[in-house]
Amino acid sequence: MATTGIAQRSYLLAGALGAIPFIAALWAVYVGGSWAGLTGQVALHSYGVAITAFMAGTLWGGTFSAPSFNDALLGMAAAIAVAFTVWMPMAQAYLTLAILLGILWCYDLFRYYRYGLPSWYISLRCCLSSVAIACLLAGLFIVRLA
Repeated sequence: MATTGIAQRSYLLAGALGAIPFIAALWAVYVGGSWAGLTGQVALHSYGVAITAFMAGTLWGGTFSAPSFNDALLGMAAAIAVAFTVWMPMAQAYLTLAILLGILWCYDLFRYYRYGLPSWYISLRCCLSSVAIACLLAGLFIVRLA
């Protein structure tokens, strides 16, 4: 599937903007307090849930390769695991989300080499997954220290 330069830049821009809520939520966890009843801990958890579920969902439709049962099965397992983070203590939820994002990231690397996903996608994936996982793990340590 060929992607034009404009489309690639759009994905890159959207991806970069998608990292901002992780960084902002982590900052809010660090400084504490709340805004309109929303704490940084809840914001980081909620955005982590949304993004992890989204990344699990990308496996269903075969984003850059033909859909496969193994992809769909991993996506479903990850989505179910994400749902359980709602009932976990915050530190455990952050760790679970970071692990799930790491597994999905590793699987995308596998798919890159197996199916030839676009190099711009895997570069974007590596950058954004690094930011997301780092923010979740930093949030874990801040919550554990508090």
